[in-house]
Amino acid sequence: MDTLKTPKTPKEFICECCDFSCSNKKDYNRHLSTRKHKKIIEDKNVSSLPKEWICECGSSYKFSSGLSRHKKKCTIVNKNIQTTNEKENENDKKEIAKLTEQVGILTTALSTAIKEGKLGNTTNNTTNNTTNNQFNLNIFLNEKCKDAMNIEDFVNQIKLQLSDLETQGSLGYVEGISNIFIKNLDEMDEDKRPIHCTDTKRETLYVKNEGTWEKGERGRDHMKKAIDTISKNNIKQFGRWINENPQCKVPHTPKADQFHQISSECGGSIEEKNIDRIIRKIAKETTIEKK
Repeated sequence: MDTLKTPKTPKEFICECCDFSCSNKKDYNRHLSTRKHKKIIEDKNVSSLPKEWICECGSSYKFSSGLSRHKKKCTIVNKNIQTTNEKENENDKKEIAKLTEQVGILTTALSTAIKEGKLGNTTNNTTNNTTNNQFNLNIFLNEKCKDAMNIEDFVNQIKLQLSDLETQGSLGYVEGISNIFIKNLDEMDEDKRPIHCTDTKRETLYVKNEGTWEKGERGRDHMKKAIDTISKNNIKQFGRWINENPQCKVPHTPKADQFHQISSECGGSIEEKNIDRIIRKIAKETTIEKK
């Protein structure tokens, strides 16, 4: 009688990492050489490695909490932090000292301007009745503009804004002060203005002072005094600007750069050539339209 043979159970090859199984060894070996299998094995080996937390001094710890406790006592870490802080503080001190020095220079310039700002009055009684246009000019000034404001009153009624100081810093002393004059003159009716120019080329200005229209050197002297007063009043806003813009004391900030601009443009009134340039700009904007 023939004996029944038990059928062979096929051998199963299993890769638990990839959840792969097969009964053919060749297929299994082929799987082991695939990119997917190698990547999974590599990631598993990396994740199974114990993670170390290492300090700058070389000490290593299994947990971040251990490293954190160590750093509080580590002399090397604390020394590096202290050195960095000292360097930052030193740089800050140098920047602030530089800003303080500039403010000091500005203060000195202001004091000098105040002491030397008394302009002499040059008497000029020359009258000119030879031109044909003089009659029309007399009518314009003494009749149409009889209620014009005196130059001193005009200057005193100007309400300066911090934006005027900022404009002086960004555009320069000449443009900044000229803009203040021109802006306030433009807001007035022509017959109320204290300044009129009859000849732009020669910069002939008529300036009203104490009820009288004066031209020539006397008129220019009144203009210089007015420019000097507005310049000083504008600079007096610098302290308020610093208080309202504390960032100007922080190095490498836009406000710190703006501080440098303003401080460098605040001493321009000392230079005679700048005053002449301002008068020239005002003359162009106040020229009488002869009809």
